[in-house]
Amino acid sequence: MNQSDDFGTRFEKLLHELDEAMNDPAAAEQEAALTKRAEQRATSARSGALGADWKTVQRRIDQGETTLAAVFSGADETVAARRLRELSRKNLQALSDSWRESDESDTTQGRGRQSPAAEITKARDESRKHYQDLTRQVHARLRGM
Repeated sequence: MNQSDDFGTRFEKLLHELDEAMNDPAAAEQEAALTKRAEQRATSARSGALGADWKTVQRRIDQGETTLAAVFSGADETVAARRLRELSRKNLQALSDSWRESDESDTTQGRGRQSPAAEITKARDESRKHYQDLTRQVHARLRGM
């Protein structure tokens, strides 16, 4: 087997591993749960249960005038979108503050538990490192052909 065939075999194995990771049933269940929550949020917004701003924004989403990404990225500059961004910012700040307080409390009480924010950051960093390693391996194998 020449070096090119060996690379092809290793590359196929790597692609197979990535495909398995992407088709993980747990990931599919998570995606389905996220979709269900988004549908529930949209239904609540349409009914006005989330307030007038959400109702306005959801109507505009339904009519194709905006998207959630546009609302929360700042691309949608309507009054309702601005108010939702501000509310979201305040809620995220309050959540962050409560996690920080929980971290400080757990540390001072010797529990040694990480906050959800710290756990998310750690998981994100581990995933990023894993995909960077995979990318380096692919690039190295491509250069070695």
